[in-house]
Amino acid sequence: MADDPLRYSHSLYRDLVARLRSRPAWVLDDAAGDPEDEIAAVTEGETAMGELFFAQTEAEAQITLRFPDVEQGGAAQLLLDRPLDHRLEPSEDGFVGRLCRAQAGIASAHETPYLEPAADPSLLATVHVPPEPDDEILERTLGALDAIADEASQLHDELEGALTPYLDDADADPTTATSITEWEYLGSVRIKANAERISVPEDIFADGGVDPASERVYWSYNRDSGAVVLTNEPTGDGYESVATSALRTGESGNRLQVPAQLRPDDSDDNESSLDGDPVPLTTGERRHVVRRRAGTDDGIRMVYLVTDAQLQARLDGSVDQF
Repeated sequence: MADDPLRYSHSLYRDLVARLRSRPAWVLDDAAGDPEDEIAAVTEGETAMGELFFAQTEAEAQITLRFPDVEQGGAAQLLLDRPLDHRLEPSEDGFVGRLCRAQAGIASAHETPYLEPAADPSLLATVHVPPEPDDEILERTLGALDAIADEASQLHDELEGALTPYLDDADADPTTATSITEWEYLGSVRIKANAERISVPEDIFADGGVDPASERVYWSYNRDSGAVVLTNEPTGDGYESVATSALRTGESGNRLQVPAQLRPDDSDDNESSLDGDPVPLTTGERRHVVRRRAGTDDGIRMVYLVTDAQLQARLDGSVDQF
């Protein structure tokens, strides 16, 4: 591998990064590593393979750029992921098998000489970039990744939407402490490995959410449920404060710094600093962003980052609060 000419393809790797960054839908995850550092580590022989991540917030998809393509001896490999639920395991049977075939069908409709569809609940397609890629085919392939991500996202929305009428019936349970109509679903975020920041829906800044005029966002968690909470000012009884962080808006979207105590790579010291039992962020999981429309009685605007299990428990009435 030491004599592999791909190790010295600075320009090729930079071109691939530049092409991805130029596409409006995709945003480089700066927290995962600097492109120049990753490229230098490969070309100078410090590591066998570099890895960068690009997120498409609207479609909740991710592209992993790996270089060189160790599997096939090519220049690079692109992996397009968009899981319906990260806990689903590959299967040829039942619902998961049908989901995999449907997603593979979406990718097959956009197949190019470089793109291979995948029959997997998370991975949608793999792209193998040769040492001397054809410019037209490469651009067509990147456009195909855009289309596949969008269509898979639409499929997932339709599948989740099919559940809505049944969830609405369960949500109407009058015995719950707060009516589900008092809550608004803003979207979801995917937690990446060693995530220092997360992208949050734009609506988080609207009325009833975190106050956009606030310079800091307060992180805390519910002592009973462990649900992570974002507020525009310190929380009161029933919540344990963790830290504050700044809101950031810009071309890369709305970003929020995650306190070290709640990151996927928590250390023992960070864990011991928390008095209660929060549900920490876990690599690969999906967190749902929900808020109380009217805020609390004392005017605090609250946004919850809840797990699939916490959301489902609230919807089916097994708990009366997040």
